[in-house]
Amino acid sequence: MVDHRQLTQVIHGDYLALLDIEFNAFAKNREQIVHIPKPVRENVRKFVNDCAIRRAAIGNHLFQFNNSWAYANQLHTRGQMVEAQRVRKEEAEMATRYNADQALAQLVVRVKDGVDLVNSLKGVR
Repeated sequence: MVDHRQLTQVIHGDYLALLDIEFNAFAKNREQIVHIPKPVRENVRKFVNDCAIRRAAIGNHLFQFNNSWAYANQLHTRGQMVEAQRVRKEEAEMATRYNADQALAQLVVRVKDGVDLVNSLKGVR
């Protein structure tokens, strides 16, 4: 059975909001990271930074896509059908929605790689 998200190619804004909450929780408690041994601490920082960079890329691509689509919709409602179609075609060629999905796939891979990090944190006492 095909994954539902894969079929729809949709990244819901709530996913990005949840990531923001996690990053804010990390930032709020980052002074506690000094209690973790240095090699693990560096891995934690790198993991969170990698995830934050990928989250920013996803948000940027989605923002560009939404702006283009909104502009095309405005043109359409003004009766400028040809111009609206041109904007949508350019958007399809730029593939920002696809790029957002690719950035999400990279984030998923990075998070799955985080299992080793979690295990190393479990070993810290």
